[in-house]
Amino acid sequence: MKKYLALFMAPQTSFDKALKMPKDELATWNTQWQAWMQKLGSSSVDMGAPLARVKTVTQNSITDSRNNIGAYMIVQADSHDEAAKLFSDSPHFMLEGGSIEVMEAVPMPGTQA
Repeated sequence: MKKYLALFMAPQTSFDKALKMPKDELATWNTQWQAWMQKLGSSSVDMGAPLARVKTVTQNSITDSRNNIGAYMIVQADSHDEAAKLFSDSPHFMLEGGSIEVMEAVPMPGTQA
């Protein structure tokens, strides 16, 4: 099976709203996340984590920055389409403007897959 990196995307304002949800709504959302992650079963290689502050590094500088990436996860599947379908019912879509980018992790040349 191949590995795929999934990036959970949304406008920063949507992530900010989620952090301010009433406790009961947040508890419901967390329950939905737990059930969805359990459903993934062995397809999940790394459950990932929410992402916070961003530093952009160039050859000449390191600066604070922002992007629309809120979390990551690594899954395994037989095909890119199969990997993408794993996310079709993710609770992430409760966020306004939420999307998930799924990309194949290609083995480095000269290493084993």
